[in-house]
Amino acid sequence: MPQIEAGINTPCAGGKFYQDRLINSFIGTEGRVITGEIGYDSFPLVKDAEYLSAIQKDLWFAFPSPGELRLNNRYYKDTDEVLPALVSVYHAMMRSMRDRGIFGHILHCDTPDKEELEALAGQKVFFFSHRETKKNMGLILEYQDILAVRSSALGVVAEIMDDYDIQKIILVDAREEDLLRALEFRDAEHLICGGYCQDSCDQYWKSVVENASVFR
Repeated sequence: MPQIEAGINTPCAGGKFYQDRLINSFIGTEGRVITGEIGYDSFPLVKDAEYLSAIQKDLWFAFPSPGELRLNNRYYKDTDEVLPALVSVYHAMMRSMRDRGIFGHILHCDTPDKEELEALAGQKVFFFSHRETKKNMGLILEYQDILAVRSSALGVVAEIMDDYDIQKIILVDAREEDLLRALEFRDAEHLICGGYCQDSCDQYWKSVVENASVFR
């Protein structure tokens, strides 16, 4: 696993690409269409968790949030029933993976959903929005005190610092100048360097580690 080889302190497997395996594990769906009561087959997810835990204990795991799956409903007469059903399945899926050694989960989303945050965000479930607007960041911070952002969003983070209790800021793909900028409004113990790589990741994670320090 490239993250472990590079020396990443808190490695995380999975990502947005995991959505197909996630959907294939559902019961009550055909492709992306809900055709029956939603459930899930724990076997593939449990096997993945066991395989990864054998490599390193307490890994995090990432996949898309429920709304990002874009499932079409042809079963539930009341559309308001769809999200609670998916949330229930997510709770069960994540719990089964944690029971096999996964420490926690990161849920990727473009635009965070209040109902999903309210139902799923917690000590071991962390939301990461890829659309780093002031509105999206503010909504996430109503439910968690850790925020992951790219350096381009640091100006917005500085704007909202006084409005939220932000315990940790994860800087994605941070360079030295980004860290220095963040240090202007947040102490070093509240900053973490992070990354998100989708392909050709060996050198990428090495660069994340190399850039995770500043000299002043």
